[in-house]
Amino acid sequence: MLNRDASAPCPEVLLYQLGWDICVPKSCENSKDLMKIVSSFKIGKGKSPICSVKTMNDLRYYPNTGTWIVVGFMAVVAVLGIVASAFDYFLQSSDKDQFCQRLDIRVFRCFSLYTNIVEIMSVEGAKKSDQIGPIHCIRFFSICWVIIGHSLMLIYMGLSSNPLEAKEILDYVPSQILTNAYFAVDTFFFMSGLLLAYMWFKALQKNRRQTMSVQAWILFYVQRILRLSPSYYMVIFFYTFVFRTWMFNMPLYMTPLMPDSCSENYWINLLYLTNFIHYKHQCYLISWYLSTDLQIFLFTPLILIPFTISPLYGYVVAGLLFTASTVINVVSIFEFYFPPSDYSMGPQDDRMHNFDKYTLLMYDAPWIRCQIYIMGMILGYFLQTHSRRPKINSLLNYVLWFISFALMAAAVFSLYDWTTGTEWSLTARAVYSSLSKPAWGLGLSWIIFACFYGYGGPINTFMSWEIWVPLGRLSYSAYLIHFCVVTYLPGMKQGDLWFSNFADAFVSFLMPIIILTFFFSLFWSAAFEVAFSKLVSILIKSITSKRKEKNPSSSSAPDPIPEEIRSAISRPPEMSLKEDILKLRM
Repeated sequence: MLNRDASAPCPEVLLYQLGWDICVPKSCENSKDLMKIVSSFKIGKGKSPICSVKTMNDLRYYPNTGTWIVVGFMAVVAVLGIVASAFDYFLQSSDKDQFCQRLDIRVFRCFSLYTNIVEIMSVEGAKKSDQIGPIHCIRFFSICWVIIGHSLMLIYMGLSSNPLEAKEILDYVPSQILTNAYFAVDTFFFMSGLLLAYMWFKALQKNRRQTMSVQAWILFYVQRILRLSPSYYMVIFFYTFVFRTWMFNMPLYMTPLMPDSCSENYWINLLYLTNFIHYKHQCYLISWYLSTDLQIFLFTPLILIPFTISPLYGYVVAGLLFTASTVINVVSIFEFYFPPSDYSMGPQDDRMHNFDKYTLLMYDAPWIRCQIYIMGMILGYFLQTHSRRPKINSLLNYVLWFISFALMAAAVFSLYDWTTGTEWSLTARAVYSSLSKPAWGLGLSWIIFACFYGYGGPINTFMSWEIWVPLGRLSYSAYLIHFCVVTYLPGMKQGDLWFSNFADAFVSFLMPIIILTFFFSLFWSAAFEVAFSKLVSILIKSITSKRKEKNPSSSSAPDPIPEEIRSAISRPPEMSLKEDILKLRM
């Protein structure tokens, strides 16, 4: 930045900026006057332009009409939750009581914080034989990986006063676990495809006609969107209209160059198109995942339906789509000179003119991200349709476990040279970019396969502990709100942020952020995710029952969508990171 010509125009956004504050008399509280004053200081010996001068009043955020609407709605939900909790706790009415069967009472009880929290924390049925035991453990550690990665990058690389010293920890090989936290997101894409296919084919085996009906396919999409959106929309509204009035009044964030994209672009989030429309100025940066995940979900019937025709047909179609994604990945690297990873501090090719294109065409792109999603769907189909335990001798089991860990380690650690400054050829970048995610997916596939069929040993025992069940169920809400916690906690400091060592960072910020995220996500999930999931189920059942009453001839017809499919599509896969936390006891 200091090597820039002072007469050159300022860029739209500066990733790294030098800022300083001065005290002036109140009579100088005018941006134009201040610009003249600070320009005369010749900061940077004339090499760096002064891009912006703002007064504290210019930078303050104030509540508006949207703020009070959001606060009012959240207050109504909170009151409903408390009153419904008292109803459930003190009356303890049976669900079979005629009074409790009334539609208005059932809708009212959806918002019971007491009941919803009890159901989230319940571990009943978690160890049934047809359950995928490690699923919740994988979710929990994946979301923690995401939180740690975002925390380190934002707090110590973006906000600290010594980012270069903070970056030095990334020069150590073990730190590649932090540098490549991106694989946590791939894990959630994998889990999303796995659980969708596993539950969908379970429903297909129960009632093929019902699962393949037109009504079922319509509700396949409708329920997904209706159950995914309330909790997500509330986070967007809360962040846009409430949270930013706190955040941008904190000294650490009162900077002229702090981007404010939500006031104009929050509506794009509601359409799940943040990865395409104004992708350079996304509101709530982590929301790209939900857009990409839903876009992939829309096309999953292209794989589900061929498997209903024949397994071979299904594998061929899935393989072709997987190959197409891989080829597009390789071609994009050669065409646009992209880096092998989204890690922005690695060496960049001078021929790459715009890193934002990497975000659009690679990192957020559903045609790239579907690679590992397809792998999850294939595994989900196999687990559901092959109930007989395959015979694997001990030696082969150990070899496959070793290969699994080796593939995952290679995906994470083989980028070390590039992240520490060694330039890679286009071929090396293309190979890593196109094959690292499949390698990670193969490792995950064996872990789940082995644990499902009883070859996991102590690993399966650990990953199937009941403590992971409620933590895994909270992963979606934790993903949604963790960014607020990550930004708010360091903003509470009134002084500079300094990085000393990882242990200090872990105790000072990372552990508190993780604990607070899961604490708040418990109530967020109970109030919005679970409550509105129940509400959607009740309303859909009510509508279908009225339709049957008007058409008695259809009263014996199957429900338009099986309960297993409701469970599988009711939540985002996670990180989704996403399945119904009340019914999908995995």
